[in-house]
Amino acid sequence: MKSKTPRSLILTEIFLYILAVCLLALDVFLWPLSGWYMQLRQITGATTRIVLVVVLYACSLPGWMILFELFRLIRNMKRGSVFVDQNVGILRIVSYSCLLVGIITFAGGFFYQPFFFVTVAALFLTLIVRVVKNVLQQAIDMKDELDFTV
Repeated sequence: MKSKTPRSLILTEIFLYILAVCLLALDVFLWPLSGWYMQLRQITGATTRIVLVVVLYACSLPGWMILFELFRLIRNMKRGSVFVDQNVGILRIVSYSCLLVGIITFAGGFFYQPFFFVTVAALFLTLIVRVVKNVLQQAIDMKDELDFTV
């Protein structure tokens, strides 16, 4: 019988591609977008703009890592490899990337306070991903134990 990929996985992959395009556009157009944002919010100061750009570019690398790892996770799930140690490693990298975003935005928050909100969100996501990673690890351990029982 032919294996069918669930629609939710396809939809998730589409969203990942959309996010990748948005992140690429942000990377390319960050300087003019930062000027527009500062004008819109009536923020003045060259230092603030530089901090804004540096922090966002610094967060771009973990953002790309998260997207890359999520693509790997979706690929594994499409192949039917769900309860495997590789997926635990993927979630570990995603959690560390979220933590890195939290650290970067925390440092940037001392120069531009709204970054502290991003810090809280990134640290909360770190916690969620770590919990899911631990649940998946437990499920793998239980699956392995059941495989040895039979």
